[in-house]
Amino acid sequence: MNKSEEIKQRINKIKSNFNDFRMYLDELEELENEMELLNTIGRENLSVSQIMRLSVLEEKKPRLERIANQNTIDFYPRIAGECLLLNEFILSCMQQEIINDKGLVNLKQEYAKTERKLLQLTIEHNKKFNNKLDSMKKELEKLGYFELINDVGSNHTAGVLGMYRPSITEVKNYHPDVYELNTPDKF
Repeated sequence: MNKSEEIKQRINKIKSNFNDFRMYLDELEELENEMELLNTIGRENLSVSQIMRLSVLEEKKPRLERIANQNTIDFYPRIAGECLLLNEFILSCMQQEIINDKGLVNLKQEYAKTERKLLQLTIEHNKKFNNKLDSMKKELEKLGYFELINDVGSNHTAGVLGMYRPSITEVKNYHPDVYELNTPDKF
């Protein structure tokens, strides 16, 4: 028997057991609805046959409640247990289907390869990016940029007067994260 057939059989068994279990609950619900209808009309407005019917229903209700309650105590745990076992079986089947699906296995393997390649490309890009920044800063140092800006910015009198003094800090520490690739969180 394939798994779908077994699931279908288990579902039908639970449905059947639950329908049997609900029989007295449904009967009790119908009885309560009929009693409510008769009570909304008001006892003084009921015909003799309706009053007799209401009396019969009032006597029958406690017996049905006892039966329904006892059925819940006796049979509901069994039905709930069957549902739990069915859930476990279905989850096991689903897991096996996923594990055994060749297409999913192949895609997962392809993803792992691509993930490694992506990590490798990220590392290569960021290394090249950092090397490029370092190279440009070294070139600026060779050209004398940093020394010139330090000399101009070290004017003490301009500092005392509150004048803008150039600084190498921004250029020297320039490292725009927007151009750097982020590695995925799990790496």
